[in-house]
Amino acid sequence: MGQTILVEETNCIPADATVYHYDELDENAKHCFPHLLDDESWTTGLPPAVRHELAACDYVKFTSYYRIRAE
Repeated sequence: MGQTILVEETNCIPADATVYHYDELDENAKHCFPHLLDDESWTTGLPPAVRHELAACDYVKFTSYYRIRAE
């Protein structure tokens, strides 16, 4: 699994994509996710459990849809 989680706002969601709603994330991921949108330094400093959870989905529905990529 990659060490970096990249988050990109998008409007196109493939039919076969795995989409998590923000409310479905565990408490640690809920805490970290908004920071990923505002501060790029969070992309590499996430706890392993949060990286693992976010890497397991393709998109997160928060204020918009966000594509998740692990690199």
